[in-house]
Amino acid sequence: MTRLLVILWLLGLPRAVLAAPPDDAAALIRAYNARDIGAPGWRRVVLELRTKGVVTRRLVVSNAWRRAAGSVRTLFVLEAPEGLRGISYLMTERADADRFLVVHLLLPTAAKRLLEVAPALEEQALLGADFSYRDLSWQLPERGFDRQVVGKGTLMAREVTFVEYTARAAGDTWPRRRYAFSRSPVLLVGIDFYRAGASAPDKTLRVDRFEQRGQVWTPTQITVTRGDSTSVLSLEAAAFATSNVPDELLTPEGLAKAALRARDGARIEQLLDAGPP
Repeated sequence: MTRLLVILWLLGLPRAVLAAPPDDAAALIRAYNARDIGAPGWRRVVLELRTKGVVTRRLVVSNAWRRAAGSVRTLFVLEAPEGLRGISYLMTERADADRFLVVHLLLPTAAKRLLEVAPALEEQALLGADFSYRDLSWQLPERGFDRQVVGKGTLMAREVTFVEYTARAAGDTWPRRRYAFSRSPVLLVGIDFYRAGASAPDKTLRVDRFEQRGQVWTPTQITVTRGDSTSVLSLEAAAFATSNVPDELLTPEGLAKAALRARDGARIEQLLDAGPP
């Protein structure tokens, strides 16, 4: 009789008391998307492409970003090597939109054409690296996937919660992905990418190191592995919460101007008219 009374009492509690547990996947993703990314800001990274441990190419890439009205816009500019210098793209993210990413690409050596990257190509490798456009986004999509917490564990020496994304529509290169988040602060520690029907990941992403700069936690080294191929992204310089990122630069027109200046040797500091951090 006592147990029945307890059950009836619980059923009568307000819904706010019986709220979703803290391991709710949607709430965790929202917290991750809302974290401080140091916007507006800029950074320079070195990207090494390795095959069986041997470095086959070394790229220097800079980016600048701003966040406004629920979207994040990021300009990426290739600074080295000289033969590829000036290749640039502008990535616009809206986590709550049906189309999460819109990418405009400019190849200054190809008749200076501004191209919009088709959604089906957002998972393609960038310049031979194992990173894709989506791998370099600040946010994760909140639509188009079923999301659920699938467990807890340890990854990269951090206690993490695993959230699995399953694509609702066909055509995704990796229709199932498993994200690992630390909880305090909420950081993305790793991703496993699965092909349809596969039990083992086809590609993995791991954040090897983080560093706190002011209020911002930033990765300082990220490694993506796929078979014998590895791409390692290392932070070289950065400035967070700076006023030196003009809004007009983060537009298709600004992308075109930045790409041409970068081709002529301008670095991100000159594009932003900013001094060293």
